[in-house]
Amino acid sequence: MAKSRSTKTKTKRPLLKKITNIATKVFLY
Repeated sequence: MAKSRSTKTKTKRPLLKKITNIATKVFLY
């Protein structure tokens, strides 16, 4: 669910996608 929503948001806001990507990295590590 969260991934699908992220994909939709990334198309509208590239910046948000970048932040989400970094946040995901932090959560993963």
